[in-house]
Amino acid sequence: MLARDLREQSAQPRTYLLRVVYAVAFFTVVFWHVNEVFSFLQSGMTAMDLGRGYEIFDKLILWQLAGIYVVMPVICAGSIAGETERDTLSLLLTTNLDPRTILLEKLCSRACAMLSLALMSLPLLAYAYSLGGIRTDQFIGAVVLLTTTTLHVGSFTLLCSAWCSSTSSALVTTLIIGAPAIGLTMPVVVPAAMTSAPGGIWAMSALIQLFFTWIFLRLSRAILKERGAMPHRSVMLEFLRAIDRVFKDLNDSLFRGVTVARDDVPLPQTQPIVWRGRYRRSLGTLRYQVRLLLFIEIPIVVLGLMAHAESLGPGRFGGITLSLRTVAIGGLWLVAITVLGTTAAGLIPSERSRQTFDALLVSPLSGREIVLQYMAGLRRTILALVVPFVTIFCVPLTCPGSWLDALLYLVGSLTSLAVLLPLILWTSMLIGLRSRSQVRAVLTSTLYLLAWAVLPLAIYGIITSRWNALAVVVLSPTSIVLPLGLEQYPVIAWEIVVLGCLVYGSLAWLVRKHCLDQADALLGRSDGAEPQEGCIHA
Repeated sequence: MLARDLREQSAQPRTYLLRVVYAVAFFTVVFWHVNEVFSFLQSGMTAMDLGRGYEIFDKLILWQLAGIYVVMPVICAGSIAGETERDTLSLLLTTNLDPRTILLEKLCSRACAMLSLALMSLPLLAYAYSLGGIRTDQFIGAVVLLTTTTLHVGSFTLLCSAWCSSTSSALVTTLIIGAPAIGLTMPVVVPAAMTSAPGGIWAMSALIQLFFTWIFLRLSRAILKERGAMPHRSVMLEFLRAIDRVFKDLNDSLFRGVTVARDDVPLPQTQPIVWRGRYRRSLGTLRYQVRLLLFIEIPIVVLGLMAHAESLGPGRFGGITLSLRTVAIGGLWLVAITVLGTTAAGLIPSERSRQTFDALLVSPLSGREIVLQYMAGLRRTILALVVPFVTIFCVPLTCPGSWLDALLYLVGSLTSLAVLLPLILWTSMLIGLRSRSQVRAVLTSTLYLLAWAVLPLAIYGIITSRWNALAVVVLSPTSIVLPLGLEQYPVIAWEIVVLGCLVYGSLAWLVRKHCLDQADALLGRSDGAEPQEGCIHA
């Protein structure tokens, strides 16, 4: 199993693309943040520069940890869920490999891929060590913590992959549940990896991570054993149905069974794909979309109230009004990229992996109609994401200050939302139309969107020329968000917002037009002709 996975990874072009993107992003960000330390290379090293290696070392370790927390779930999400999608998991469980061996070899193959990315920073670590200020045990402890963090994050993602039936749902589950689950160890791991930590504390942090890794692997093993004994059951779906029964009992006893909206509707008349996405798929129904909305909206409301309270008087929350709003907006965009990107990219490939794709192609629907109906089925998910955005965008209206500035901020923020959400959706849909497997579509879409959002701005950090920097910033969709999320920006904010909206609004329209015009060819209809009533394509 381990040998097979490593051979498959070495034969896939996206493995090398991931390494190139990760290396460019990592080295760009590091050089951006340690530019002051590297400045002596231009004037020559002096005695004052000796002993400053810890400054580079700490930043390297922090960014390596951040890279593991971001990249490892993307790499590991399809480890078990991909086997489920290809209908090979049941066959794999009938071999002489027990679930423990399957999980360990899957984890090792993904850990090798992540550690190969982490090894790219070895020259910088050696350079920082040569400057002095770093003890040998601190160097060894940081390397050990990077390894145990990889295993910790990978084992939790492996648990989600075994739990879920698709790669996209595994990735979204890791994002939603993983933040509190994995975040519990971060207050212990991050300080222990720094040079200022007492000697030997890294050993305790590594043991804590290995303990949680063992727990996650045990849970994953139990899930795989259950799958081998009976057909797959969605534990998340059963958990949500149990909650439904509790609320139904409360509704019957307190409100006499009043129903605001019902999910049971008659058979479709005009839009069968939309109907199936909204009413036949459990996670597409209204009740679960409401849960997604509440899960995101409640923390956003809390952050908005804290930001409003801080604006009324300094010091109430340590002067973190700006950072609160920035974290909220950044977190929402991360959720939007993950949820919409994985969902839109996996729509068509999920049909390809089942026996329903051929039936879809011979239906009396044009390729354009099929794509539009798939996108229409995501309207509830889009609405569930738009409401938290509007909530945090309206916070400045409640704070003291100029109403005109707050109104302009609201208009600019809503415009950015109207431009970037369609861009995410149609870009992911295009990737899904060109992909043959859901795993490839989800991973490609997530990595592409994250790299597109981060890399140009990382390059901007090391460019000093104003107009060159403006050109680089416009290459990233994040350039529309940052001037609105941060009240200070080194380039004229509104020039970037207006130019970015024009550029990315036009790009979203072009991507949408390409998807619809080439829908039949991208779906595999060789002639690309419009299907007619009563015609069946061979």
